[in-house]
Amino acid sequence: MTLKLSTRLSFAVLLLCACQAHLPKINVGFSQCSNDEWRQQLNSEFSREMLFYPEYTFSIKSADDSNEMQIAHIEQFIEDGVDVLVVSPNEAEAIMPVIEKAYDRGIPVVLVDRKINSDKYTAFVGSDNVELGYRGGSMLLR
Repeated sequence: MTLKLSTRLSFAVLLLCACQAHLPKINVGFSQCSNDEWRQQLNSEFSREMLFYPEYTFSIKSADDSNEMQIAHIEQFIEDGVDVLVVSPNEAEAIMPVIEKAYDRGIPVVLVDRKINSDKYTAFVGSDNVELGYRGGSMLLR
């Protein structure tokens, strides 16, 4: 009886491991607005961190400060069927429609460093520059 239970348990563990080996990759596309030194470092650190998650594929495209190029990159990510879209918008108004398009298609959108003038994104990673300016000004007046 114990042998049968251990055999079943072993079979179940092997089956679960086999299933996990065939899980689909999660595709992450990162549309970077520029290629300055700070953003290069951000790209490098993001790429390094993604190495810890082999179940993810990760692609970065830099728009080199071009709204048109960034829109084309995001359109390509949508067409390629990314599972998650990360965007550091070049200009909020110009990039907003294509970000909303991705969001409306059910793609989670994470904005980095800059927001858009819409609530059609999943998460924002960055600082509140208005609050930082207020605090800086308050410190000068002391």
